[in-house]
Amino acid sequence: MARHCRPRLFVDMDKCTVLTLEVSQQEDNEFEGRFTHIAEIPPCTERASIWGPYLGDIVISAARPSAQAFLIELAKLGDVEILTNGLSSHQIPILRGLGLLELVKFVWCRDNIDQMPVPRRCRWVLIDDHPVDERIKTKMEWLGVCDHPSTVRWHRHIKERFVQCRRWTVVDQDPQPLTDLLPLVAAKLERQKHRRRRR
Repeated sequence: MARHCRPRLFVDMDKCTVLTLEVSQQEDNEFEGRFTHIAEIPPCTERASIWGPYLGDIVISAARPSAQAFLIELAKLGDVEILTNGLSSHQIPILRGLGLLELVKFVWCRDNIDQMPVPRRCRWVLIDDHPVDERIKTKMEWLGVCDHPSTVRWHRHIKERFVQCRRWTVVDQDPQPLTDLLPLVAAKLERQKHRRRRR
């Protein structure tokens, strides 16, 4: 990968930019009347084999109110790529149905992550709703950070490359507009640039 490649900005999906809901027919009608960015998505058989069957009659997904504006503005800082523990057969239709797929360059899931170029020479930032736990550790490993969480290098990577957003769990309430995080993402990218110059 080129030394002066664009920064890569990895964004989580579930409870970060979108929310997948299992609802009854009546609830589905209520959501349709209240929200613009909602898509009914096909059942995911792989999902059922891992997490159990859906509990509602209909599966829908809603975009976080600030998601579209965030992804558009984020693209001005670098290439936007989705990084999720989900399955591509499930996540890509969700993004397409919500009108968000065209705003990202790639969608990396656990079933195609082996095809993702590791950002070894590029500046990059991961935006996720999870705290620094096993899920984040897995994603950091996907991104080439394989240090043990007890090491100084691990904590430096987290400080320089990770942004935690507030988790989105209630459709009509955005606890934190994702656009509020843009200055922090830009600042982390800038610090990475200065660190590279000092080497």
